[in-house]
Formats: sequence, C-alpha cells, structure tokens
Amino acid sequence: MTTSERLNPGPTAEARTRKLYGEHDAAVTQRTDRMFAALLGAQWLVAIVLSLVVSPYAWEGSQRSVHLHVWAAVVLGGLLSAPPIAMVLLKPGNGITRHMIAVGQAGASPGCSSTSRAGASRRISTSSDRWRSSRSTATGGS
Repeated sequence: MTTSERLNPGPTAEARTRKLYGEHDAAVTQRTDRMFAALLGAQWLVAIVLSLVVSPYAWEGSQRSVHLHVWAAVVLGGLLSAPPIAMVLLKPGNGITRHMIAVGQAGASPGCSSTSRAGASRRISTSSDRWRSSRSTATGGS
C-alpha cells in the first residue's frame, strides 16, 4: 500500500466507516433507552413502596381506607412511566422515544412538580416579609 492510498482511503473505506459508526450509534442509543425504561419502572415501584410504607391508610373515625398517596403513586406513576416504557419496547432508539423518556423522567423528578415550586416561592416570600418587618421595627417605621 502506498502513502497516497493510506492518506486517501477511498469511497469503500469511508462508506464502511459510516456504516460501522451508524451501527454503533444505534446500539448505544437503544441500550440507553432500555436503561432509562428500567429506571422509570424502578422509580414507579419505589414510589408505590414508599407510599405504602409512609402512609398506607387514611383514617376517618373508626374506618380506614387506602390513602390518596398510594393511589396517586400507582395511577400517576403509571401515567408518567408506562408510555415511555411502551415506546422503548416498540421503537428503541427512535427520536420520539427519547423525547417521551425525557418527559416521563421530568415528570417523575420531584424538582419539577408545581407543589415544589409553590413551596419554594412561599418560603422566599415569607423570609422577605420577615426581613422587611425586622427592618421596619429596627428603623422605627411602620
């Protein structure tokens, strides 16, 4: 093989390189999708187990019933986890599958819930109110 052949591998080597890269990329993407499907399923099961351990029953007088947290973990967890898991089983490596996994993962993470944001803004406003009242008290203002 001459030096020019090594520097310019030709169309067959380039096509083979592109083919091998495409196969490797598809394999990595499918493996990652399967990993996230397993993660979503595990998060769903952990949410159910935690809801059963922390507050399994609600009491109204002498009657007990399954607490709302348990039903929320089962139903909402299923609504968030089942569609991405189904897409991974049907079309692993597809772009829409990755988008559905992202939405499911964002919905499952506690930092994305509206109650967390409301609680954070409530804490911020409470601390700023305390600062204002202590400042007005210190300066003698109203």
